[in-house]
Amino acid sequence: MDFLQYTESYYFFDGDERTSLARQVTGAVNLADQATAARHPDVRLSAAVLRAALNDLAAILDERFLHTRGTAREVFDAFARDHGSQSGT
Repeated sequence: MDFLQYTESYYFFDGDERTSLARQVTGAVNLADQATAARHPDVRLSAAVLRAALNDLAAILDERFLHTRGTAREVFDAFARDHGSQSGT
C-alpha cells in the first residue's frame, strides 16, 4: 500500500540490508516456490496466497518504478539492484 499511496517510500533505505525489502523479497519468492510442491494442501494454498501477493507487489514496483516488463523474480532482482544489493537469499 505504501508504494501506491506514498511513492517516495520506494526511495528510502534505512541502511540495514537484513531488514531491507529489496534484499529479502527474493527469499519470499523462493519460499513460495518450495511450498508449491508441498504435500500438505494448506501449505500449497499458503504458497498460492503468497505468490499472488508477491505478483501484486512486483506489478506495482514494475509499473511505477522499474519498467522491466519481466517476471516477478526479474522485477525483484531489478528492485534489489536499484537499492544497491544483489538479489536476496
